Formats: sequence, structure tokens, C-alpha cells
Amino acid sequence: GRGRGDRYLTRARGKGRRIKIGEGIAGQVAKTGEYIFVSDVTKDSRFENFKMKVNVTSLLSVPLKSEDEIIGVINFSHPFSDAFDENRINLMLLLSNFVGQMITLTGLHNKIANWNETLKKEVQVKTRELVKKNRELQKIAVSDPFTGLYNRRFFSTRLEEEFSRAIRYHEHFSLLILDIDNLKPINDTYGHLAGDSVIKGLARVLKKLGRKGDVIARIGGDEFGYVLIEAH
Repeated sequence: GRGRGDRYLTRARGKGRRIKIGEGIAGQVAKTGEYIFVSDVTKDSRFENFKMKVNVTSLLSVPLKSEDEIIGVINFSHPFSDAFDENRINLMLLLSNFVGQMITLTGLHNKIANWNETLKKEVQVKTRELVKKNRELQKIAVSDPFTGLYNRRFFSTRLEEEFSRAIRYHEHFSLLILDIDNLKPINDTYGHLAGDSVIKGLARVLKKLGRKGDVIARIGGDEFGYVLIEAH
């Protein structure tokens, strides 16, 4: 798409179709600079079907920014409704931010012929920001957003790695699977906020008890996995 100052966005696919700023979901995102998530576009009058070859039901439209300027819009779609939860939305926002930062860096490097100390410092700042964004992306990819522990996917990968290592080098590790008994009566009696506090409380205890190198994860609603390295 084009910048905020232009009157139109050029569509990514199609035969030269141009979208006015403020038109449709993408046009509204380009106008406001705020992302829009639609769980089911068939129920949203703002969605305009341009006879795309892909089936779109869920739509996440994210502004693409370079510095504070809106330079375009990125659309993420899925054929099923409610396909983007809070964690995925945050990941897509970080990815879009990452792309914007890369565009900014590319523009800076295009001015290398007029290199000066001020420009060098700007590149250093942007590079540090990219490193920070990359770390945030890595953390989101392996973390359970509710407890801050590792998520089930990362836990399964690390468990397979430790199992293979134990067989190859004849070493030992221990695997603990824990769950919270009688959580439902707590939820029914005191409410789900109380139940959530119990889950988070156990997560904090496991973090405190965990040794460096151990793998602690939330693998279900009230289920936790714990791999103790070199222990038996």
C-alpha cells in the first residue's frame, strides 16, 4: 500500500483495483493506524470481497509502519472463524513491526553514500530495537502467556531432545507430570478468578523450585510438566 498522505491503497492482488483510504477494513486500518481483527468477515459489513482465490473467514488487518509513518497494511487471513487468539495477534503485530523496522533500515542503508555519525547512531539504535523484537518473538513462540512458563509445544520438543540425549550418552533425567486436584469446586465456589490464582500460584512455586536448565511448562488447563535434567 501507499503512505497516509495518498488517497489510495493499491490492492495486493487483482487487476489494478485501488482502495481509498478509509474504504473497507484495510482502508480503515491505513487511516487510523490501528489494527482490526474480525473473527467472521461474513458478519462484518466493512469487509469487501474482491473475488479472491483464497477462502477468508477470520481476518487480521495490521498497519505497516516505518518510524511513525503508515506505509501500508498487512492482512493475515484464515478460512476458519476465531482463528487468531490474543497470543497470535501479538505475534503478528510484532512481525509487522519487525517488517517496518527492516524497511526503515533498508532506507537508511540506501543513504550510505552520505554516511555520517548521526546516521551510524540511528542504525545502531534500530539494530538494538530489532534484537529486542527478535527476543520478544522468541519468547512468545515458546511461552504460555497465562503463567509465563514454557508452553506445551516447546515442552514436547525439549522432552524428545532430552530422551534422545539420555539414550545416546547413557545419562538420566526425570519427568514429572502434575495437575491440580479439585480445581472445579474452587471455580464453582469462589469463581474462575480464584481458580486462575491457584494455577498461577503453582506456576510461581515451580519457577522458584526449578533449577537452572530444568524445563517447566504448562501443558494443559491445570496440568504442568517438569523435566529435571541429570536427575533420577
